[in-house]
Amino acid sequence: MCIIAGYTGKKTAAPILIEMLKDREFIDGGLSTGIATIHEGKVYMRKVVGDVETLLRQTDALSLPGTTGIIHSRTGDDHVEHAHPFMSDDGELALVLNGTTWGGGSPEYFKARDEIMNGFLDRGIKIRSAVFKASPDKVHLSVLKNGYKYHDTEPYALMIGDKVKDSPNETLRDDIARATRETLEALPIDVITLSVHARLADTITVGSITRPMAIAMGEGECYMSTVPFAIPDEITSRGSVFFTPPTTVLQVTPDGINIRSTSFAETRVEQLDFRTAKEIRADMENTLMVGEENAKDIYDISHREKWDESVWRKPLVDSKYVLENSRLKPHGSAIYEGLWSFYKEGRLGMKVGMRYYNRIPPRRIMKFWLEY
Repeated sequence: MCIIAGYTGKKTAAPILIEMLKDREFIDGGLSTGIATIHEGKVYMRKVVGDVETLLRQTDALSLPGTTGIIHSRTGDDHVEHAHPFMSDDGELALVLNGTTWGGGSPEYFKARDEIMNGFLDRGIKIRSAVFKASPDKVHLSVLKNGYKYHDTEPYALMIGDKVKDSPNETLRDDIARATRETLEALPIDVITLSVHARLADTITVGSITRPMAIAMGEGECYMSTVPFAIPDEITSRGSVFFTPPTTVLQVTPDGINIRSTSFAETRVEQLDFRTAKEIRADMENTLMVGEENAKDIYDISHREKWDESVWRKPLVDSKYVLENSRLKPHGSAIYEGLWSFYKEGRLGMKVGMRYYNRIPPRRIMKFWLEY
């Protein structure tokens, strides 16, 4: 998982995006960070290994021009080429992704994706994330036929960009919506994408299979984020926050939201019914109602043993690449909506804590708790 956000409107996007992520990135990020904005027919992109402060210290990200942009922070990697955003081959499209292949992708999925990437390689297209060779003594996914390992997200950027590289300006917005749907149909897995294009200075395209995106409108501007409390309070206080449903492509401009598609071929994601959503919220409340001294992070909330025997086993996803009894479920919407409702009720406390992994240094992560 990771945290992503977008903005389009009248104001300069970069400072807004950075502020949205700055205090929230450690919910599910903080180890690599990147931003892309659109201005006068060009994509401006900066990314680093590190958190938002590293991005500000090492780059001019804060001063990037343009009133439309996207930003991303994730829990890895060691290579800046594996940080988001990812670019199309022509450099006109930038894309960020939230999601995972863990527990959802079958061997056929990885085989199909490798074939697509090898096809780009055969055409002489540079795979920018292929910066190191896979170890021959280990089993690797996402490996090209030349032995180099690529990042899971780059195929989505290359595929969408390739489908619209010859599109005229008059049809570009429609073509990107269609290309996003076709790409997610070809590689259906537990993801949501945000993309911007150099020739569309006022449009962000959202493509969701299972992951949620919170969207809120201001006056002539639009904010979006995987975590709705990253959106400024003065915006969310004006009205409701819209959560994208599964298997949806929509486009956001300063004037509003345009839903372009509500279904994907060969992929079906049922909405969580009220009973399951109620169960998730109740379990979250029990988990969080322990006081600040025992604050829980997002992983403690979302990876519950109880759910392994109940929510996770409900047959909510039907996709050609999803394993039987996989963990690919639209649970993210229920979790984020639960946290959002606690936040609106004034009951959600947050602080930055620490989390430890074996292969990477300790990292900060947002901790949650509920107050009576």
